[in-house]
Amino acid sequence: MLSRLVLSISLLLSACDRMSKNPNTSAMPGSKPRAAEPGTAWDARVPGVYGHVGVSEATGDVGGLEIVIRCTQAQCLARVTMAEGSSVPPVEAPATVRDTTVDITMPAGNRLSGMGTFHGVVTQQHLIGAFSNGVEADLTRHGDAPPN
Repeated sequence: MLSRLVLSISLLLSACDRMSKNPNTSAMPGSKPRAAEPGTAWDARVPGVYGHVGVSEATGDVGGLEIVIRCTQAQCLARVTMAEGSSVPPVEAPATVRDTTVDITMPAGNRLSGMGTFHGVVTQQHLIGAFSNGVEADLTRHGDAPPN
């Protein structure tokens, strides 16, 4: 578990370092950027479904973390689902996406507002980052975001 955490942090730091040295470089080695809509500053590979919320075969409890990022030319939004024990509806939050870097600010007054802001980066087929309350995430991409 510790080695996976160290690897996740290492990947995140490497991607952030690469982006800070050359903002025109992709954080996803070996892949070419797809064209984003004119006037956007986000990489077209960022929108998608990351993570998983499912039912435990052992306990029957619902659990997991899923972040769905959807972007239009004007804005990006995230739907964040964090379940522990039972199914809960997602929280919609504004997302700031710059190239492959993602910041999601949980709105005040909802059940996830204590998580604070999520800061992460899309690299390969993962969204890797952490909420400001210390909860870390390495979420595998498993689909495209549904249409707006």
